[in-house]
Amino acid sequence: MKLNEVVLALSLIAVARSHAAAQESLEFTLDEVDAADAPPAAAKRAPVVDTKQVIERALGELRWGMSKSDLLKVLKAQVRAEFEQRIKIERDIMRQDALYQEAQEEYRRMSETFIAFDGQKTGWDVSAVGPEFTQGNREAMLVVAGKNSRDLYFFIQGKLWKWYRELSPEALNAADANEALVVLNARFGPGKSQQDRRNESNSPYPGSTWSNGSTHVTTLRRGSDVCLIFEDARVLEQLAVLRHHVQPKSDRDRASAAIDSVLLSGAELEARH
Repeated sequence: MKLNEVVLALSLIAVARSHAAAQESLEFTLDEVDAADAPPAAAKRAPVVDTKQVIERALGELRWGMSKSDLLKVLKAQVRAEFEQRIKIERDIMRQDALYQEAQEEYRRMSETFIAFDGQKTGWDVSAVGPEFTQGNREAMLVVAGKNSRDLYFFIQGKLWKWYRELSPEALNAADANEALVVLNARFGPGKSQQDRRNESNSPYPGSTWSNGSTHVTTLRRGSDVCLIFEDARVLEQLAVLRHHVQPKSDRDRASAAIDSVLLSGAELEARH
């Protein structure tokens, strides 16, 4: 066979192989079709939130039933840990001493913000958190103000039962309260729409609720802030008994109570309470 014939034969073989490869590339199996229709692996396996663990981590060292002194010990430890980190990176001795004094002052202010709701009306009664407590039922509150937050710790009969956090959007790296609420809700996973806390028009604040059996959690958007509320589930079940003495907080409520005292019998008033 001549050289040019050999070259031509090899060229024809190469073309045939190329055509066969192209034909093979057009063939596909049923498994490949199913794989093409299936969503990406990342989309199929969305992260699952363990709500119980999230609640436990959020509570940290807090335990329902703590006394005021128990809570202050926890808060003092938090202040100390924060300032110890700041002091470690501060080389100037004078500045270190100033930071120490700042920590002492912060704890002193914190321990002085304890408010007993013993029947004397305060500005808190007409505030946004007025519905969170009653007067004359051995309730109290400790207030801790931060840069972008305010923590309200509620006690009943001397025991901690509620932690109410007011957060600005900046605290959650959010642009506004709506975005901050989305961030908070995502932390706890799917929840139920909250209905218990309502605005002046009796419409529920936007938010969600969760529970792990011992702790009831609520998020809500209130004005330009978002709120994160943890409550002892056992106390919630017993509030009607624990709050046996309820004082009306508004003039309208007091007027309604006065009318009821005239129109209703003693048995009817007792049944209402």
